[in-house]
Amino acid sequence: MSADAASRVCEFVVKQIVDNPDGVSVAQSETDGGIRLDVSVADGDMGRVIGKRGRVASAIRTVVRAAGVDDDVTAMMNPRFDGTGEPNAKVFLFANGDLVGQSVVRTNGTWSVTADPLDDGAYD
Repeated sequence: MSADAASRVCEFVVKQIVDNPDGVSVAQSETDGGIRLDVSVADGDMGRVIGKRGRVASAIRTVVRAAGVDDDVTAMMNPRFDGTGEPNAKVFLFANGDLVGQSVVRTNGTWSVTADPLDDGAYD
């Protein structure tokens, strides 16, 4: 994982959701399994970064992990894909020619497909 890329993305994302972007700082340190990012924000902004039930913090972690990967490999066994289309259209997700997920476009025009568990490896 590229620590610098992850740190920059984390700082950028957090600055977009807080009231005081000048109060955001991100410190990085090495750990046994990779890197650790410690985020500091101004008083009153921590709730915005954590979100209800930690959902915002979880989303930030997902984006930062994705941004920090520099080897074209994901650690997600069940990646989720989202998009738009014509309501009621069928959406199929294939990996190396095998069907690994499907969905139907919702009436609002959005869809999401979570892949069946994938083995490690490269996929087309």
